[in-house]
Amino acid sequence: MLSITGAIVIYAVLWFMCLFVILPIRLKTQGDLGEVAPGTPASAPEAPALKKRFAITTIVATALWGLIIAVMLTGVLSLDDLPVWQLPDHSGAAAELSGGQAGGGFTTWKPPPARGALKCPPPAACWTPRIQQEGVSP
Repeated sequence: MLSITGAIVIYAVLWFMCLFVILPIRLKTQGDLGEVAPGTPASAPEAPALKKRFAITTIVATALWGLIIAVMLTGVLSLDDLPVWQLPDHSGAAAELSGGQAGGGFTTWKPPPARGALKCPPPAACWTPRIQQEGVSP
C-alpha cells in the first residue's frame, strides 16, 4: 500500500525531473541572439518564460504521476515483480543454523554474479606487496 508521503515524494521527484527536461527546450540564449547583457554569460537565457515552463512541467509531471500511481495501486506491476527485489529463499539454511527451527537464522541478500564476470585468482597471485618486490624484509 502506498502512503500519502510516498505519493508526494514520487510527485516531487517526477516534477523536478520533468522540469530539468523541459527547461532547455526551445531556449534562446543571449549569445544566440547576439545581445549579451553586461555581467552575464552568453549562455544566459534571453527570455526564460519560467511561468510557462512551470505550467508545462506541472501538467506533464501530474500525468506521469497519475500513470505510475495507477500502476502501483492496481497491482499491474509491483516491486515483487522486479527480480532485483526478490530475496533468495534461505529457509532451509536458516532452520539448519537455528537448530531445526524455521525462521531462526538471519538471511542476507547478495547480488547475483554478473554475467561474464572475470574470476580473479587469489590476491596473492594478482599482486605482491611492495616490500616483497623491492626485496626488503618487514
